[in-house]
Amino acid sequence: MAENKKEKVVVLTGGNQGIGYFLSTSLLKKGYRVAVLDLTGDNLGPILHFQKEQFLFFSCDITREEQVQATIKQIIQSWGRIDILVNNACLCHFQSFPTRTISSIQDELDVNLLGMIRMIKAVLPIMKEQGSGIIHNVSSGAGITGMGGISGYAASKGAIEAFTRSLSYELPPYIHVHLMHPPLTKTKSTASMEIPDEFKADPAVIGKAFANRIESKKFVITPNLQTHLYVFLSHRFPSFFGRLMSKGMQGNKTTKKG
Repeated sequence: MAENKKEKVVVLTGGNQGIGYFLSTSLLKKGYRVAVLDLTGDNLGPILHFQKEQFLFFSCDITREEQVQATIKQIIQSWGRIDILVNNACLCHFQSFPTRTISSIQDELDVNLLGMIRMIKAVLPIMKEQGSGIIHNVSSGAGITGMGGISGYAASKGAIEAFTRSLSYELPPYIHVHLMHPPLTKTKSTASMEIPDEFKADPAVIGKAFANRIESKKFVITPNLQTHLYVFLSHRFPSFFGRLMSKGMQGNKTTKKG
């Protein structure tokens, strides 16, 4: 991997808002080149203006393989390499399962799981040719414990957990695959949860913490000790934490993208 951070390229999905936005801005401050893929870049104007050489934005629907492939090709044409991929984009329907449609669950899987897989398939040949690369897949405690009211989202994150572990056995020594576990964070996706904001983390703090750990060698990457402990306990006591968090999902009947 390139020695100079200014030569290192990070590709990140879902960077227009929330943790992804602050992760991107923090990486730019650390000297990385950052390419953000999202459906819209309406929050990214100031970054595009002041960071022209270090920042790229692409309007890209990761459920469309041709768009993913074309976008990765443009990044390579601009910067010649991809060192780190962060699969952060997600879709979450807040709705009880009896009222769900199959198509709505398919939508979540298409973005959260298959979108991640499309991105990995697109960058993998580049990383193999370079002889190095890091892939971060953003997961959730819901993927460990399950959670009432977001069954499709939880299922997609559970699949991401297993898929990422599988790749972590298969792709080293040159390409390393990790799970990123953020805590419950104050974003649009969690705005309607019946949990007080003081119990939600600041996305700016979480984004900066993940930026500081962007080249961590740990398989599970958390932004702080509290989240590390939560992930550990969730594996030990999934039913307890699943039921606890499910209470906070009551009243959520909307769809959120992040």
